[in-house]
Amino acid sequence: GVQTCALPISSGQGKEEIEIDLTEWMPNGLPALRVPSSIESKLEIFLTVIPGSVLASIYDRFGSRLLEGNVRSFLTAKGRVNKGIRATLLQEPGKFLAYNNGLSTTATGVTSSDQGENPRLQLIRNLQIVNGGQTTASLFAFMRGEVLKKQNLEAVSVQMKLIVLPQDESDAMVPDIARFANTQNSVQDSDFFSNSPFHVRMEGISRRLNAGPKAGMVTTSRWFYERARDRKSVV
Repeated sequence: GVQTCALPISSGQGKEEIEIDLTEWMPNGLPALRVPSSIESKLEIFLTVIPGSVLASIYDRFGSRLLEGNVRSFLTAKGRVNKGIRATLLQEPGKFLAYNNGLSTTATGVTSSDQGENPRLQLIRNLQIVNGGQTTASLFAFMRGEVLKKQNLEAVSVQMKLIVLPQDESDAMVPDIARFANTQNSVQDSDFFSNSPFHVRMEGISRRLNAGPKAGMVTTSRWFYERARDRKSVV
């Protein structure tokens, strides 16, 4: 059977409704995992993996309307992060799911096949990409710009968290979801290099071997190799 999440779809701000019929690209719908949530929360949450070609096509259809709840917009392929996305699409599209953080999205309603905890999403109303706009726009730019490599998108998969919430609470909650989804500590290239075998080995040596005694002293002293930066808080 078909199950419809019966949430109001009238727009409180007079915006045109967005209805994404996934069966246009995936006749059987998009497989998803329904995450149990309390009745009090009024939320319905799905976890899914969407094909890169489908995501790029959806953005081609609806464009920046999908990013109205996002705190950032596409920064072109010249940025370091977007260059990395393009490089993965060109060289290792099959590893995109492993390398990319995926999307956090919201909607005001879905229609799905009724398969308990494993439904197939057929229609999404008022989809907003609150985190992952860079990924989405990069896939679209790749689809438009890399004509000879466009088939690479067929090998791309993108993880997606979909939060379905009532329209009357959407205006208040979407900004909070976007803000929290985009709150993170910055990571520098040196942080990744700190996990290289050389640094790991040096840290191990510093914990195992003592330094020689200082001048005029008999006892040895300890030394410390700081491999990774200390973080007092992590979001």
